[in-house]
Amino acid sequence: MSFILFLFLTFSFCKIGYTYEFSGTFDSYHSFRFTEGGGILVSKNIFNGDISLPVGKGYFNLSFRGTQNSFVRPVFQSEIREAYLEYSIGKFEVRVGRQIIPWGKMEKIRISDIINPQDLREYISYDYEELKIGVDALQLNFFSDRMRFDLIWVPFFRSSRSPSPGSPWDFGYPYIPGSSGERVHVDLPVRSLKNSELFAKVSFFLKWADIGFFGFSSFNDLPEVFLNTEISDNDAEYKLKGEFHKMSGVGFEFTKPVDFIILKGEMAFVKGFGLKSFGSPGEFIRKDKLQFALGLDILLRGEFQFSIQFVKEKAIGIMQGVIPDQLLNMMTFKISKKFFRNKLDVSNFFFIMTNGSESYNRTKMCIYLTDELHLIAGTDIFNGNGDVFGKYKKNSQFWIKLSYMF
Repeated sequence: MSFILFLFLTFSFCKIGYTYEFSGTFDSYHSFRFTEGGGILVSKNIFNGDISLPVGKGYFNLSFRGTQNSFVRPVFQSEIREAYLEYSIGKFEVRVGRQIIPWGKMEKIRISDIINPQDLREYISYDYEELKIGVDALQLNFFSDRMRFDLIWVPFFRSSRSPSPGSPWDFGYPYIPGSSGERVHVDLPVRSLKNSELFAKVSFFLKWADIGFFGFSSFNDLPEVFLNTEISDNDAEYKLKGEFHKMSGVGFEFTKPVDFIILKGEMAFVKGFGLKSFGSPGEFIRKDKLQFALGLDILLRGEFQFSIQFVKEKAIGIMQGVIPDQLLNMMTFKISKKFFRNKLDVSNFFFIMTNGSESYNRTKMCIYLTDELHLIAGTDIFNGNGDVFGKYKKNSQFWIKLSYMF
């Protein structure tokens, strides 16, 4: 928490104005299983607050979340999602502190949007953007009318959060039978300059398209889990162990509008990706891989939108000894429509593996009771037998959320 102390001291010694902005939401979220005899799956109340204060030529932003959830321990949890100071000098911006930094052109697809880890403890009980966990970073930006350059340094690694043993979202680790409910000993990267993470992107805003080139050197957000053998007193004991490995890569992204159609895409080359092998449970083989995503958004009259995305990963080199179907080969479909002068918003987002082995479908209906009060209901349906979506099929659910914004 040293970065918070730093920001607090910086803020205390700065001459600030007396005006500030405070906004937030209060959500009451409840979900019910379709399967396994039904019953409540998630029941929680969430408060999100955001404070922005002017500081000279910049501002200080604080975003925090408090959660009350009767089905987990501790029942009350709180976290600072963002806490950063931003300062502008001409065409330069400097931002330091805890930040959520969205990258990428695709929707709910992580190719370039990898700066922030994710909170996967309840998997889909948050919307995609709400899953992101803030990282402590220094961000330098330069921008003009036709280009923007971003350089981001993350000195201390933060990992994604996984379901705790015993959680209804704990279905074990891929290709390690019987790992559900087992605790994992995780070795975090040593805090050193060598293990810091670096991201850079240059974007060009041209008349015919927006294009960007990015590069990174970072750790995988989720640990690579394997079965480790420990010998003591001539007895062998098997324990789950997780490790993080450094990866690097470069990539390209674009968007191009054509009348009522928007073409978009991302591509990345990633070096040092771990794939599980047929050897001892959880043994990994290092491979380089290519990631592709191509999307099409169609915007029609009457607030109607249709989107389709194709996602594919391909390892480079011989795949001998590698367990198949670990690389994504997926399509997404989205259809949304607004009714009654935008008082009702209905949407459906559908993920499906192209081999048809598993899928995930979220249907959502939002009723705007007032500008501040929204009633949202939907379903999450998982199908298949794979390790991406299929393993969650027992948690197919109906959910309802009442959201108040101020």
